[in-house]
Amino acid sequence: VRSGTNINEIYSEEELLSQLREQYPKLYDALDMDGAPVYVVPGMITTATIETSTGRPGISRHMTPQGIALTADYLIISAYSYDNAYYSVLYVMDRESGDYVKTIVLPGTPHAGGLAYDERFGRLWIAETTDGRRGMLAAIDDATLRQEDFSRSAAPVTYDYLVRVDSLENISFLTWHGGSLYMGSFSRNGAGKLEAYDLDERGLPQDGDAFTGARGAVAVINKIQGVACTEDSMFFSKSWGPSDSTLLMHRLDDGDIFDDFKSAGFCKLRFPPYMEQIVASGDDLYVLFESEAAGYRGRENILHVDRVFRFRISKLFSPHSMQWRVRRREYSGFLWIRCCGNLNRCIQRTEMSSIRLRPRSCHRSDTGMRERQKNSSGLFLRPRCRRLRLCGSRNSGCCPAYMIHCGSCMKRELKSRDIRMREAETDWNA
Repeated sequence: VRSGTNINEIYSEEELLSQLREQYPKLYDALDMDGAPVYVVPGMITTATIETSTGRPGISRHMTPQGIALTADYLIISAYSYDNAYYSVLYVMDRESGDYVKTIVLPGTPHAGGLAYDERFGRLWIAETTDGRRGMLAAIDDATLRQEDFSRSAAPVTYDYLVRVDSLENISFLTWHGGSLYMGSFSRNGAGKLEAYDLDERGLPQDGDAFTGARGAVAVINKIQGVACTEDSMFFSKSWGPSDSTLLMHRLDDGDIFDDFKSAGFCKLRFPPYMEQIVASGDDLYVLFESEAAGYRGRENILHVDRVFRFRISKLFSPHSMQWRVRRREYSGFLWIRCCGNLNRCIQRTEMSSIRLRPRSCHRSDTGMRERQKNSSGLFLRPRCRRLRLCGSRNSGCCPAYMIHCGSCMKRELKSRDIRMREAETDWNA
């Protein structure tokens, strides 16, 4: 314990890795353990912070981790009080060694579900609470981040900036990429929302004290807890309750999220329950969980994770192991499959003339899989088959082998021209 905050692990590394290897072998194989530090989440037993009832320093035993961010020197984790009896905090850890450095106490009890670090201007953005109608973002500059320490000040930090987001009632996940802030709202049952806002020459909202006029917006799947971006991919963490979490990856061929997002396919992987925010750096994906918090520690038959895992993205989503799903659109009796990345563009460019199903030997022997004559568009169809594998000709530059889950039987031929389109609601779970 250091200054009232515990920094020890709850579960041994040997025990945790053994369970990960047994229950999630693919994740274990993708762990980046080559000289990497171990980031044990601090404060899960005791955290020095401020009591909401008295405004005085106290010890919380119910902190729940939510957000994660990387700076040049630090790995930062946000946490809120599960019982709302104490102020929320930031745990600051040394990025190189993984050692706990200090705690910064935030004003009040924001959920702090998302953190984002602006690499250009050295500024940490925090998903704050709402003013009742609109979401709020707070920001701390590098100078404040280095100076602030609750063990010395015994007071909450003063934000350098506090701005509202007019179009979002709450902000649940957040990331910075390429000079823009990407933020979104969580929805348990319905669709969530993702928006992007460009920052000005000072790294602040272009409209002064508020984010208005998003550069792009798109509906996202429910139960999204975190978002992360690389140059060619976008990742979402989906989690709710003690069931397995899901990591979704979207390939962005042009590097523009909103140009590619609506037509891009996605790949998904099973993760332990209670996955929270994720952050990408190079080929590494850092993943935070809340299952070690006191509010969830008693849940049985799940893998409890008390540290930040670091995975190699290239191993998680290696070309030989990816199984892609696509969004589904229905058109006047026909099922039109829009696949991921270049394959969709190739269909439009070549009018399906070079698209083929793989030979029979490449398919799973599912019930109902029978050969059907090649149609006029150059596409082999198999009636009553829910799993079709499409691959593009290498000569035409198509993407290799994608697994398509259409979600309904293919009883009519796909047609590549003059389709009367009636767009249905996107179905991510087909």
